[in-house]
Amino acid sequence: MRTQFNHTRAEWIIHHQCDDSATTGTRGFADSAVKKKFFTSSALDVPVVAGSLCRFSASWLVGGSDCSTCDGSGKSEPVTVAAPPGAPRRRYDPFEKAIAARLRDRARGLSAKHYPGCVSGPTVYAGSMCGLVAIYNGIAAYQDRIVNDPPDRRFRRRVRLSRPAPRRFSAAEVGAATGAVNALAATGSDVLAAGSALATAVDRAQGATVAKRPREERRQMLDAAGFARRLATALDRFAARSTTAAAALAATTPPAYTAPLGAPEWDAAREGLVFGAVAPALSAELRRLRLPTNAIGAAGGALTTVATVPEGDGRAAIADPALLASQRSAAAMLRRWAEAVTARPLAERG
Repeated sequence: MRTQFNHTRAEWIIHHQCDDSATTGTRGFADSAVKKKFFTSSALDVPVVAGSLCRFSASWLVGGSDCSTCDGSGKSEPVTVAAPPGAPRRRYDPFEKAIAARLRDRARGLSAKHYPGCVSGPTVYAGSMCGLVAIYNGIAAYQDRIVNDPPDRRFRRRVRLSRPAPRRFSAAEVGAATGAVNALAATGSDVLAAGSALATAVDRAQGATVAKRPREERRQMLDAAGFARRLATALDRFAARSTTAAAALAATTPPAYTAPLGAPEWDAAREGLVFGAVAPALSAELRRLRLPTNAIGAAGGALTTVATVPEGDGRAAIADPALLASQRSAAAMLRRWAEAVTARPLAERG
């Protein structure tokens, strides 16, 4: 952790979660005899079950919990580690992972931009903002699965598409834009369903590789190719409906979407996430959208990786050009990937 001013103490917490177990944390202090701006946490030995999938992250508060003039805090991006045995085959090449990472980061950024309204806005508008935050957070979570590419030992079970019920936005929340925003939310559910199915099928193919079961590996990868095509179609539709929803919101100007969203609001909300949990309303919405337990638990840490957000209101944010471009790039990548998988389902991919 690097900070602007010199300090002699920094408090750290190492968070870890394996499979679907509860997240636990180990707390400690990094002390220095002289004031300095850079601190590192202690090395930890964490016992885990062989073959489990674990996520690690670190929280920092420079100066420690009793510091009244602390100038630095933060939380690292979660790192996913597959414990031995087995070094699973990579299913995505570095270029494909880079495209997924761009969409993940853009979606996290938009999720962060709307998060302050989810925390502190009037009740009728807070629910609306939490609904959008959850959709973008879910998109980011499933793209993160592509980037990390972990194994799943349940490789004998075929994956079935399960679409969460989309959030229904009311006229009190979004005014005359209700139809356009609800269409966007419905497509968001399609994106999350296909993203979940794709990530799970690929993870199970990884598990089959570890277990040396080529038939199950082939079956899971062919299923994954079908889910990838569905996700590509849903992402293209989501981008198109984002533009329509933004135009409808601009015409009706509901109060929640004309309020300023930017760096000051996000900085204040981010401080509350560094050592705390996400807003209960967001956790509830993530559960309703059937995000995995570990993704819900990691939502706060994922949001804090967003350093800052651009200024602007909620209407423009929905049609953010960089986000739309990353959605379309991801859709094109997924179609190419599905073709390659279908042609060479057992090929080494990186």
